Amino acid sequence: MLYPLRPVLWLAATICLLVGGPVLGWCQLPVFRNYNPEDGLPSSETYCIEQDSRGYIYIGTDRGLARFDGRRLEPFTTKDGLVNNTVFSVLAHEDKVWYFTFSSMIGYLKQDTAHAYLHNQTVKHLMYTGLLSHILPGDRGSLYLN
Repeated sequence: MLYPLRPVLWLAATICLLVGGPVLGWCQLPVFRNYNPEDGLPSSETYCIEQDSRGYIYIGTDRGLARFDGRRLEPFTTKDGLVNNTVFSVLAHEDKVWYFTFSSMIGYLKQDTAHAYLHNQTVKHLMYTGLLSHILPGDRGSLYLN
């Protein structure tokens, strides 16, 4: 009596493993997606990535800054108010996303609008011999440069 049930049990177990495993999450694999300029990325040459407190991911490229919301990329360029299109570093701090560029100019995004740093001419004068490697906003509106 038990012999005819064995093939049925093997078949049921195989179906459960093949179909039930992925459904129940036993076989989860990471999902990778490649983004390129056709998807809205300003360039395939990227220099930095930063995530802000709202969950947006910012990508600095040699042709602008891109903001990724998990589904689509929104590019920012000099046409949108960036001080330069070559963005070397991005730093999310409080309600602003700071960036600095190839021309040693600093800017920030606040409420989805690009602004130039008020003292860019002073920074550019001080940095005439090299490039910035990092910026850090400080207390009372100060900005630390490296």
